Amino acid sequence: MANGSSFVSKTAYSEQKSAIETQKSAIEPKKSAIGTQNSAIETQKSAIEKLKLMMQDLKYNEPTWNNIEKVYSSIKANQVFGSADIKAILNCSDSTARAIIAKLRDEVKAIVAVNGQGKAKYRFINETDN
Repeated sequence: MANGSSFVSKTAYSEQKSAIETQKSAIEPKKSAIGTQNSAIETQKSAIEKLKLMMQDLKYNEPTWNNIEKVYSSIKANQVFGSADIKAILNCSDSTARAIIAKLRDEVKAIVAVNGQGKAKYRFINETDN
């Protein structure tokens, strides 16, 4: 009888071990996704640091800087946007949205006009725009 209960115990142990291995294999893709997310966050931080460098000589008040940073972090790479998008991101007036675009275009030189996408459409400059 002792051998029988020992055998059941070993079977239960094997099943638990198998369940743990299954859980471990399910965790690996999650770890990979977290690594990808962390990489994207670091890329975004790097991009914001580049924007700060571009703006270091410009003297903006804190609300203007915060608005520019919020727009920059909300718009995806190569995304085409206009004043309506800025207005939605900042929950601001048309004139404020246009002013932010003007600063990004004329002073910071961080955006370029996009042709063929409608009037007054822009995208952020990337490394390949040299």
